[in-house]
Amino acid sequence: MVKIRQALDSERIADAAVAVKAQFAAVDARARLRPGSRVAIPISSRGIAEAPAILRAVIAEVRALGAQPFLVCGMGSHGGATGAGQIEVARGYGITEESMGVPIRSSMETVRLGVTPDGAPVYMDKHAYSADHTIVMGRVKAHTAFKGEIDRAKARYDTLATGKIP
Repeated sequence: MVKIRQALDSERIADAAVAVKAQFAAVDARARLRPGSRVAIPISSRGIAEAPAILRAVIAEVRALGAQPFLVCGMGSHGGATGAGQIEVARGYGITEESMGVPIRSSMETVRLGVTPDGAPVYMDKHAYSADHTIVMGRVKAHTAFKGEIDRAKARYDTLATGKIP
């Protein structure tokens, strides 16, 4: 065994609204989002810190540009893989139509967008697909059942870092 110490990035965002406003400015959202356009904002179940505050800030920025935001559930199998179940998962995070001030659209209906170069089909939530724009708020985190090149690269890294074969 080898004792190791890992130093994780401890940087925190002090004010979600300020950070979101800066990101909207950085991508020149005013040039992209037209007044009246419908904007889907997915709710994630990936454990994003301060998710309700971030969502409220994104909603405020979209509204400030004259667009019409709404939330969609993007949680895969969470909530029993049902639209109603995903609404309940969101409620558990403090995300409701009342607390966000926008509609939440949730179903398991998808639209097939195409396939990846290696043949895997790519799908998008039907409600997000019907929007004029989708703003993705996410956290990069390995999925517990993901088995692809990224997962294999992580396993190789884990083996090198720990000396143990996963």
